[in-house]
Amino acid sequence: MYLNAQITFLLLPNLLLIGVLLVVSGIQLYYYWHYFYPLSFKKSPPILNYEKGVSVVIAAKNESRNIENCINKLLGQEYRNFEIIVVNDYSDDDTLERLQKIASNKLLVLNNAGDRGKKSALNQGIKATKHEFLLFIDADCVPASEHWISNMVKHFSPKQEVVLGFGAFRKENGLLNKIIRLDGFITALQYFGFANSGKAYMGVGRNLAYRKSTFEAIGGFEQHKGILSGDDDLLVNQVATSTNVSIELDECAHTLTDGENKWSAYFNQKRRQLSAGTQYKKLDKIRLAIFGASSFLFYFLFVTLLIFSPFKLAIFGIFAVKQLLELVLLRVIAKRLKVDDLLPFIVILEPIYMTYITAIGISTWFWKVEQWK
Repeated sequence: MYLNAQITFLLLPNLLLIGVLLVVSGIQLYYYWHYFYPLSFKKSPPILNYEKGVSVVIAAKNESRNIENCINKLLGQEYRNFEIIVVNDYSDDDTLERLQKIASNKLLVLNNAGDRGKKSALNQGIKATKHEFLLFIDADCVPASEHWISNMVKHFSPKQEVVLGFGAFRKENGLLNKIIRLDGFITALQYFGFANSGKAYMGVGRNLAYRKSTFEAIGGFEQHKGILSGDDDLLVNQVATSTNVSIELDECAHTLTDGENKWSAYFNQKRRQLSAGTQYKKLDKIRLAIFGASSFLFYFLFVTLLIFSPFKLAIFGIFAVKQLLELVLLRVIAKRLKVDDLLPFIVILEPIYMTYITAIGISTWFWKVEQWK
């Protein structure tokens, strides 16, 4: 009897941890089913036969290698009524010279006359625009098709003030590229999925649109001007309601860019992005924290229990069922966002990604991000 009690006592922590593994698995699957799976069948409205005036705004800093390609792709858009405003943010290279060589009456090139930084540059660019509908892309990005503008601005209506698009990373060889593309996919799942359910909290500046009047009504970037990043996600977080944000998933509306080619550069890039997250609304932070923590705990508990628990078959079974259901729920949306090639490797990539992102998030607690580039 004493021996049975001792065995029960030793097994109790294992059983409790298995219970926690089941709980975090359930939380994960709830997010996939409730927020992400509906994106698979989200329909895009048709392109209307009239064209609203659109201003494409770009902040450029040391983009000599990319800026001409970006502008030329924009000038090749089939949309007629648009202008391009590029603000050179104190570049040290020949970005400005390259811009000045582009001959087009659609292009206006400005020098940032205010404080250094992306927000200051964008603020100056927005002030110079002549249209109500603003569309944003980064200087190192290009539209995935000549129909980018059409597909993004078709969402604007009297009730719709913000449009979220997908900023894709080009497929390259190597682990880092796979992690970056997975990062882009998981981030998009969250901001698309939450927005689709009326809980929009962010967008990405490399593919984002909103009304000029909306920007002016909140005083622009004034509320978070002391934070280096957040020209995209904090602005959306500030203005979003349950009904004024639309999402555009169509491949024609994607933007494309190269991911970082060094782990250190990716580390710094993610630090800039994550540093803004502390300023999100409380409920947004709670939803994101629950998803991130449950994902990290799922893999941590699985590995720990697989090593130390005598119930290895049951643990592996829980892991396999959860992963299989995840793949089933993500298959269609991953294909729509052109990252379905990552799904066969997600069992390996996701734990690496979650560990890396957790480490980056912790780093933001100890030292501040000082510059946007």
